Amino acid sequence: MPEIAFIGDITDLDQDRMVFSWDFGDGTTAESAFRFSSHAYSAVGTYTAYAYDPNGNVSSIKVYETAVSIPADGGSQLADSVNFAGRIVIPYAPRQVVVYAGGNDLNAHKPAEMVYGDFVALMEKLQAQLPHARLAFISSAPNLKRWEQVEQVRRLNTLAAAYCRRHGIIFINVFPLMLGPDGHPRPDIFVEDGLHMNANGYAIWREAVAPHLN
Repeated sequence: MPEIAFIGDITDLDQDRMVFSWDFGDGTTAESAFRFSSHAYSAVGTYTAYAYDPNGNVSSIKVYETAVSIPADGGSQLADSVNFAGRIVIPYAPRQVVVYAGGNDLNAHKPAEMVYGDFVALMEKLQAQLPHARLAFISSAPNLKRWEQVEQVRRLNTLAAAYCRRHGIIFINVFPLMLGPDGHPRPDIFVEDGLHMNANGYAIWREAVAPHLN
């Protein structure tokens, strides 16, 4: 199976990077003095990978392991993806790259237009270095905890969708799929923090993303 590359982004109150403990969800763990690691799964399946800092803070990402190489970049900002693409994506020469990022950027009070600029920089870098790879971008998702940022989320999605249409990139719009009849995020698809999804939420994503994997 192809190797999956991970980035985590947890800082302490002084904004210092910390040592990570990785749990890849298949019984395999690792320690890293850096905020990136990699792991090759031995079988097709769905895994939840976790990155822990020394204080027990955790970031997680759901991994759908198929025969396709899908580098995963979880818990970081789009600028990190741009900076590290040359180390965690491009060397693997994947046939397809699926990107989900931008929410942490907006939560850091970056305007949607600035986040969009980093999105464009990443897509341009990937298309230049991986001209034969299929690229897909998952829209910024709504959630209960950060609902006050929804207008910026919508603005980023509008800009990214238009760019994807112009440049032959798949845009996977999960935003409307996560809303209830009242137009707000569905409470039943999130864990207690109102930010991260539970199994119901990931089921929605699996159905939305799977048709675009090749």
